[in-house]
Amino acid sequence: VLDKLMLEWNFGDGGIFERVSNTDRKLPLDFREHPLSIMGIQAVDMLGLIDNLNIPKEKLCQLMLQIESKYKSRVEVPYHNALHACDVLHACYYFVYKTYLHTLLPDVTLFALMFGASIHDVAHPGLNNSYHVNAMTDLAIRYSDRHVLEHYHLSLGFQILRREDCDVTAALSKVDRKVFRELVIEMVLATDLINHFDVNDQFKDSILHDHTPKNHPPNLNRNFDGAVEPDTNNGNTKLINNRVICSMLLHCADVSCVAKAWPIYEKWISLLFEEFHRQGDEEKRLGLEVAPFMDREKSNPADAQQVFIKFIACESLELLTTWLPELQDPLMTNLEKNFSMLQQLADEHKSSGLDNKDKIVNIGAPKHLSEDELKDGV
Repeated sequence: VLDKLMLEWNFGDGGIFERVSNTDRKLPLDFREHPLSIMGIQAVDMLGLIDNLNIPKEKLCQLMLQIESKYKSRVEVPYHNALHACDVLHACYYFVYKTYLHTLLPDVTLFALMFGASIHDVAHPGLNNSYHVNAMTDLAIRYSDRHVLEHYHLSLGFQILRREDCDVTAALSKVDRKVFRELVIEMVLATDLINHFDVNDQFKDSILHDHTPKNHPPNLNRNFDGAVEPDTNNGNTKLINNRVICSMLLHCADVSCVAKAWPIYEKWISLLFEEFHRQGDEEKRLGLEVAPFMDREKSNPADAQQVFIKFIACESLELLTTWLPELQDPLMTNLEKNFSMLQQLADEHKSSGLDNKDKIVNIGAPKHLSEDELKDGV
């Protein structure tokens, strides 16, 4: 059943929230308890990487369980938890499998993408980079204010990987191990939204150029050497382009909840803004300037998500689906519907004549979610 659900963009009716609910009967109980681990193992297996890369299955299981155990609980961190990582991992798998990228990208690249998706937010504290920098936390000091959380996730992820009982890369050559590490580092750093425009520009310059559907129709002959000239210093064009591709895939997967069916997206919004509002509460407590959209007394989630879609998510997803037209539906179809729904909610909010703190707009309501709501995905 799991392999079929993984080929559905929404992951079945109700999405990931329904799959981990106490009422779902599509998947075994193990999935409710360890969704990221089971999704990761299944994805690696279905991509043929266990056999192709000589990955010991017992070590893969231990690796995924250790990674998942480092994520904070859904009660502690409402959004950036293992369920989000599972959702992002599923999106990455869907991108490569539904478009036949899995037959074209090297096995090491595919495995790096699955591992990168798994660790990209590991141990996220529920407080973003700007908070850490402004509060001068230990993490900000350790990583010199640069991509604080992304460096933290990478460091912890590779610490887990280097454990003898978790090292699934032992059979790789030194060259492949180096490539694997470089790819993972590049793509996880790309999830920092401060890199959004650079990721998009690199993708346009090295991948989309001369690879539009008109000039390069979708088929199994896509050339991943791209349109850039070979690097005369090291002849590493293909590796460079694989880095750009993986960075774009993970970046798009990370923001892809905006392109899920509305009932699923609506739940993600509520969880995201519960986390945002908690950060705003902490910033007020410390006397720090409250980050945009974080003030539970002032934030309007519908407006905020329109801004996010318009200036961040839409551009990236449009670039990806231009290159991979097979993803246009459902991604862009859902995105347009969701944007319209947000506009409707925002208009209703404004016409109500009430302040944000007095008006609940269905999503991201300025209230504290209960522990049961957090566990159930609202």
